[in-house]
Amino acid sequence: MTYEQSLKNIEILKSLVWPWDIDYVFFDFKTESEFEIIFFDKENSDKIEEYLPLKWNAKLPLAHIHENKRGQEILYYVDKIVTYEYNLTTDNMIMLYISGQLRYCPAQMKLEIAALVRKLENM
Repeated sequence: MTYEQSLKNIEILKSLVWPWDIDYVFFDFKTESEFEIIFFDKENSDKIEEYLPLKWNAKLPLAHIHENKRGQEILYYVDKIVTYEYNLTTDNMIMLYISGQLRYCPAQMKLEIAALVRKLENM
């Protein structure tokens, strides 16, 4: 997987819309870029944990969306290169970790991601 593919996955996940009555959204990656969406309610959200070791051992991305304590929707994405946490409610990056380097400047990273997305769109 490349850094560009990681960012492309993140942008796709951020652009999706799901039903309001769903508490957790799990993205079941079949390949590095193809996934199915699985919806969970709060009562069954612990089932997400059953997928995590399978995907991690297969070296596939892990991603899910859940509500934090404030009722804000948080996207969590991790692959072998990138760990990314994004607040979809406030449209702000919480954390980005790239291959051993923590990037904690959301404004700079937002510009970097936008530039890479433009580059991918022009390919």
